[in-house]
Amino acid sequence: MQRQPVLDAAYTRNPQRWINAPPRIPMPPEVVAINPVQPVDTEHGSPIENEVMPIERPLILRNPKEVIAK
Repeated sequence: MQRQPVLDAAYTRNPQRWINAPPRIPMPPEVVAINPVQPVDTEHGSPIENEVMPIERPLILRNPKEVIAK
C-alpha cells in the first residue's frame, strides 16, 4: 500500500491540517450487502430492535351495546 506513507509524509510536512490525530486509512468493511440479513435474538425469541412487526388490528363493532347486552 502506498497511501499510508503518503499520508504520513503529508502529516509530517503540515501537521496543523489534522487537528485530532494523524490521518489513517480506514479498513474496508467485512461484509457488504444491499439488504443484509438481520440476526434474531434466539435467546428471547424477540426480533431485533428495528424489525417491523405486523400489528394486530382491533375488532371494530358496529354497535358495541349489542355485544355487551348478550
